[in-house]
Amino acid sequence: MKIEDLARITNGTLVAFKKKVKVTGYSTDTRTIQKGNVFIALKGLSFNGHDYVEEAFQKGCSVAIVSEKIPKKKDWNLIQVENTYDALASLGAAYRDRYKIPLIAVTGSVGKTTLKELIACVLEPDYRILKNEGNQNNHIGLPMTLLKLNGEYDVIVTELGMNHVGEICKLSHIAKPDVALITNIGTSHIGNLGSKRNIFKAKMEITGGMDNGLLIVNGDDHFLKKLRNTDHISCVKCGRRHKNEMRIGDIEIDRKGTSFLLHYYKKKYLVKFPYPGEHYPHLISMAIMVGLNFDIPIEECIHRIATITSIDHRLQVKELNHRITLIDDSYNASIESYRSALHLLKEDKRPKLIIAGDILELGRHSKRIHTELIKQINHIKNSEVWMTGHEFEHLKHKVLMGTYFQTKEEMIQKIWENEWHDCIILVKGSHALGLSEVARTIEEKYHR
Repeated sequence: MKIEDLARITNGTLVAFKKKVKVTGYSTDTRTIQKGNVFIALKGLSFNGHDYVEEAFQKGCSVAIVSEKIPKKKDWNLIQVENTYDALASLGAAYRDRYKIPLIAVTGSVGKTTLKELIACVLEPDYRILKNEGNQNNHIGLPMTLLKLNGEYDVIVTELGMNHVGEICKLSHIAKPDVALITNIGTSHIGNLGSKRNIFKAKMEITGGMDNGLLIVNGDDHFLKKLRNTDHISCVKCGRRHKNEMRIGDIEIDRKGTSFLLHYYKKKYLVKFPYPGEHYPHLISMAIMVGLNFDIPIEECIHRIATITSIDHRLQVKELNHRITLIDDSYNASIESYRSALHLLKEDKRPKLIIAGDILELGRHSKRIHTELIKQINHIKNSEVWMTGHEFEHLKHKVLMGTYFQTKEEMIQKIWENEWHDCIILVKGSHALGLSEVARTIEEKYHR
């Protein structure tokens, strides 16, 4: 892309430039910047990318997009814009418009990343997929994903995340989804949004950037089950209810995985999935519905689902030495996903260690939801609980057989000091608490 085009798309001004510029990619981080990259200087509460412009050019960046005045230096190519976040969004939208390939967007309170991976698993043997990495699903991650587009991809699969009203709407107008999926309306971010109804409204913003398209939703959800077709968007529901277009039933879950029957057009199909979890049948059925809309036979979709190899830190069951079973669900947490994880412990008669971290972003609802969570934890027989986080600190007296830790480092030290045999260990908490390190320590100590 020419530097003049970059300036035009971002509504910027060329401050200093050479006419011939080779753009090899885009970066917001000088630690990973590559030669020829366009460096976009973002400014946050605790960082300012403008402090690293000189380093970016030292490492070979071709152009820097800035919103602050930067002293001109020889051979620096600068584009001055009003807001670098808006510039990044405009670039992402421009790449989306340039490469007119199908885009599948996923949102919901629980299961976004898992559903994204399931969709990719179903489609990848037939299509070249571009998907967002990790949880890069916000106003930075989405445009940066779209800026990777080139002629090598057939389909985009991306998450749209949010903390506040209006965020998904902006992302949807950048992404312009052809297919949108909503996993459920839960309590995640209820502290910012105030109620489930407001969360529902925020999640429905995913349709804001759609023209004609398909909306696939969890047909058992209290809010989503009421959705209907519109003039330009078809709505398909997956779930247990008989009114759903794709229906699931006869769910069986154990530590080895999840199985269920899928009812579709008066036929029944047995689905097996190598990970346990109450929420998986809904996500799997939605992924299969995407596959069907991309002309992949249902039997082939089911086969691909059965052979998926990795869903990191999401209800992963690992059999370790000393007959220890580790359930690693440390990627993130909500009351709904906690309930699903705790369900796996109920039928196991062995001693249990529950390593539990706070559910974040619940606002004024936090104490009530954590009190409910503790009641569920206390119902798990023959269990000990290790806790961390602000809410657990204040409610630790309500936890039976509980020990509170100020930090995950204290937990890790205790893991090395203790010796366990013939037990089951669950690690669960919000991503920011870093409990995946605790799970890795357990796996390292007892790895077969």
